[in-house]
Amino acid sequence: MLHQLSILTMLATLALMSWSLIQGRTQDALYQFFLGSAVALLLRRFHETGNASNQADAQDHNLGHHQDRDDDR
Repeated sequence: MLHQLSILTMLATLALMSWSLIQGRTQDALYQFFLGSAVALLLRRFHETGNASNQADAQDHNLGHHQDRDDDR
């Protein structure tokens, strides 16, 4: 979900930036680019962090099952 949101953020940023450039507002376009890029990167980082956390939880969960099986022997 966050990955798609980061892509949509960049697409919206590019559209706003293009519109500002068409109107001759270069400074606004640069501001929009840097702000949109920062937000998109943060969203992507949260997405990656969440995936890493979920994978670690799954590994811990699987490890617990293996230990339970070893204890039963």
